[in-house]
Amino acid sequence: MQQTQNLSELTELVKSEKGNIQLCISQQEKSSSGISLGDEDTGGADQEIEVKILMEAAKKAIVFEKVYNQSIEYEEAIKQIKALEQAFPLQKMSVEEIEKRIQTIDQG
Repeated sequence: MQQTQNLSELTELVKSEKGNIQLCISQQEKSSSGISLGDEDTGGADQEIEVKILMEAAKKAIVFEKVYNQSIEYEEAIKQIKALEQAFPLQKMSVEEIEKRIQTIDQG
């Protein structure tokens, strides 16, 4: 299985893939420090968002996995994900569900 942390690379690979493909996505918020200061100006500063996208095609699978800790970078990723979703349907999954699929592919 191929892995990437570059969303643009994943998008290009998806677009170049012929035939039936399936895209799955999971997004999960994490707290990087485990402590929230409670101040409205800094409350979201320690949040991290983990994004995983799995592309399954006839003869290959690609996993995009990245943790975003800057909202600007995450917002740019969301724009790319939405553009990808317009071209190909994205199935939303929990982190556990997507991990099970990845393990199944790795074992297969």
